[in-house]
Amino acid sequence: MNQLSPLLKKYGVQLRVLVVVLIFAIAFYLNRKESSEIIAAADFRYVGIAFALGMVDRVLMAYKWNVLLRAKQIWIPLWQCVTTYMAASFLGLFLPATV
Repeated sequence: MNQLSPLLKKYGVQLRVLVVVLIFAIAFYLNRKESSEIIAAADFRYVGIAFALGMVDRVLMAYKWNVLLRAKQIWIPLWQCVTTYMAASFLGLFLPATV
């Protein structure tokens, strides 16, 4: 395990991203007909509304963190909090916790 540990530290994120991409590719390939039908039948007005509400939620959550950081005398621009919170949300949603 000691010999493998430096490799995991160096390539751990890339390995996790690769595993996630492979899982999505296999799932889409196995269900390509159903996936295509679902995407074709989607009402993109509702998809857009859901996306917009999700973005508003992310900005509000980042604002909350910005307020908490300011209470601790840490001054970070709101936009930096928003981008950091969105990156963390993406990683938490798509990357597996363990491989």
